[in-house]
Amino acid sequence: MILIAENFVPNDYIIEMARQMGVTLINTPYNIMKIIQMVYRAIPVSLIMTPAKNMIQFNKNEYLEDVEREMLKTRHSSYPVVQQGKLIGSVARYHLLKSSRKQFILVDHNEKKQTINDIEHGEIIEIVDHHRIGDIETDRPIVFRNMIVGSSNTIIAMMYDEYRIKMSEKVAKLVTYAMISDTMNFNSPTCTPIDRMLAKRIAEEYDLDLDAMAKDLFENTATIKGKEFESILNNDTKEYILNGYHVCVSQVFIFDFSVVDEIKDDFIEFMKEQNKSRHMDLFLMVFTNVEGKGSRFLYTGKLSGLLAPAIDEFERQGFVSRKKQIVPGLSKELI
Repeated sequence: MILIAENFVPNDYIIEMARQMGVTLINTPYNIMKIIQMVYRAIPVSLIMTPAKNMIQFNKNEYLEDVEREMLKTRHSSYPVVQQGKLIGSVARYHLLKSSRKQFILVDHNEKKQTINDIEHGEIIEIVDHHRIGDIETDRPIVFRNMIVGSSNTIIAMMYDEYRIKMSEKVAKLVTYAMISDTMNFNSPTCTPIDRMLAKRIAEEYDLDLDAMAKDLFENTATIKGKEFESILNNDTKEYILNGYHVCVSQVFIFDFSVVDEIKDDFIEFMKEQNKSRHMDLFLMVFTNVEGKGSRFLYTGKLSGLLAPAIDEFERQGFVSRKKQIVPGLSKELI
């Protein structure tokens, strides 16, 4: 290659010789010193870029705190952002300074131990719940919708009406299934006339058969056959501090109580093993009939002996509600 300075035009003889010998001629307006500087800097990108396998990159769904922590370890001006292996953008340090906290609406819970990790780094903008008021704190006023109903989805259905938004057929079915599940097909002690009234209205509006939906739901969900003990135990678990004691109450819904008798001894041993790391004063497993026909109880922990008569009474009286019957009953016994 021959670089020609200051727009000098070679004669035809030189051009023809270059063509015959495969030499490239480049005519430039620059002087010799400028050309030398530009050639010196004209290196392949591959010589300065980081190999793909060593490249620091972030996923679109990563938390800002994690991204910031990684950025502090390096001095790059920007970093690629990928999703499913494809580049979708980049993020720089100044983005972190301009960023706002992730916003959350808490549904069906309002306690720290029941929500996501690091919730304090986010911004809670609304809560929709039907449980007791817990320990969640916010730094400004928010909409907190807490009602005495059997299902949080009852509140959600009411909010659709209040905002004059018509539910799609799919959403209406999901809300109704959730109401059936939470209220044990409207047989739970936590169920209220509001739950029944709204469910009836939705069923009429969307031509739904509540009994058929309940049968379909419970036949597909209310069984523990073939499930791992860990899955059964952690299916729906809530922890409480009752008069200074740590209590954990897990609950699953089943059709047939005979399956509990089949696994009783092995399941209690599994609970004891699990409690070695959880250190609960009472670890209670509740197997509740989906139609509200009572519960079976398995338990372990240092309070087992003290609370055994009370738990036996819970079973005799047909307790089914963790919130309205079981937890208040335990709390009363521990006074």
